[in-house]
Amino acid sequence: MLRMLLVLPIILAGLPALGQDALPVMTDPAAIADCLCRRTRVEIMEHRAAEANRAYDAAAARLKALDRQVDDTRTRVDPNDDAALDAFRRLLLEAETAKSHLFNETLPHTQGIVAAYNRERASYVPRCTGIAFDPAALARAQSMEACPQPAP
Repeated sequence: MLRMLLVLPIILAGLPALGQDALPVMTDPAAIADCLCRRTRVEIMEHRAAEANRAYDAAAARLKALDRQVDDTRTRVDPNDDAALDAFRRLLLEAETAKSHLFNETLPHTQGIVAAYNRERASYVPRCTGIAFDPAALARAQSMEACPQPAP
């Protein structure tokens, strides 16, 4: 009896809840093709967002390293050594250039790509997830024209 009581919850967990409907089935090949295209665009844009995030992370890490180098050099630079002062000024300029690039170019670019991905995903999810595709309609949808690619 105890064994049955322990197994029963496991069996019941695999069954749909009472009153729970099966997934709705999409039968329109054009709607299925639209979902397939949307999914492809989401995947492409997700890849682009990941690349942009990696570029941002690399630029931020470069700036952080330059800032550390500036801090380290500042404490050791000889104010009477013109060559050392010139090298320090070049380092400061390099750090400022990296900071400007990060915040004026890399960050806005990354934000734009991530925002476009979020918009595409927000459009895809309510239309195309939680839905089963009719196999025959899916086959027809897959034979339709190729999907337009998202703008770069």
